[in-house]
Amino acid sequence: MHVRVEAEPIPPVTVFEARTDAFLSDRRLSAATATYCSEMIALDGGDWPMVKLFNQFGRYMVSFLLIHHYQAWRHHGGPPPTLRLLQSSSSLSSRQTASVVAGLRAGSLLAPGTVDGQRARILAPAPPLTAAIASSALAFLRVADTIEAPVRPRAPMFEADPALQNELIYRSAAFVFAHGSLLDPHPGVNHFTIKDCGYIVLTAVMAAALAPKADAPSLSCRSLARQCRVSRSHIGNLMAHAERERWFATDGLGRLAWVDEGFLESFKVWTARQMAHHAVLADFILAE
Repeated sequence: MHVRVEAEPIPPVTVFEARTDAFLSDRRLSAATATYCSEMIALDGGDWPMVKLFNQFGRYMVSFLLIHHYQAWRHHGGPPPTLRLLQSSSSLSSRQTASVVAGLRAGSLLAPGTVDGQRARILAPAPPLTAAIASSALAFLRVADTIEAPVRPRAPMFEADPALQNELIYRSAAFVFAHGSLLDPHPGVNHFTIKDCGYIVLTAVMAAALAPKADAPSLSCRSLARQCRVSRSHIGNLMAHAERERWFATDGLGRLAWVDEGFLESFKVWTARQMAHHAVLADFILAE
């Protein structure tokens, strides 16, 4: 990604590592992971076009980077956030990136604007776009609040302020540019993020593995397809791949039959790292 990033907007990586270790050693991590997963599957993703735009990693990252570029320009001396800049930094092709941006415009998720003295249009996120992209981060921050119990809970402050959400996304992107994606050590989680609505399906499975049986969500293809607004065959393919990889399987009746302990542990480590990532960044932002 050819994007200029300032050196100062994030703390040293050791700060994130120390916070991650604290979450990993906390006996409440399993319950926090279950709560996070339950929150994610309870989110209303909107109609299918919006679900399609946000619930697949490549398309999600277009919006994530769009917000980063806007915030970098608006508050951190970055270049104007134009389509050309976004295309230069996106992992999708220029055509695919432009198609995602067209979808955002059609959904009224971009605010109007132009660069002074130029014809190029600024890509500025409207608050609903920022809220959609920040939804997982805020869910991680909420469960981090339950464990760390700060005097002033951080999540409500960020939930109420799109500008804070933009800054959180900007700092998160700066971390990724500097240190790589948090998904890299978790190939199983990564596999689901690149599939349409795959991450939502994964969080439903993890909720079923960690929550009390009475609270476990249905994992039937019909139920998950309806929730994610995708076909039953798509859900079936996701489940079949997971079983072939020996990650987990359902019993054919909408219940979790088994889950590999290593896969489950990897997801809990992923959760601890995400909680630490967003808690550290939130603290850093609020302290400025």
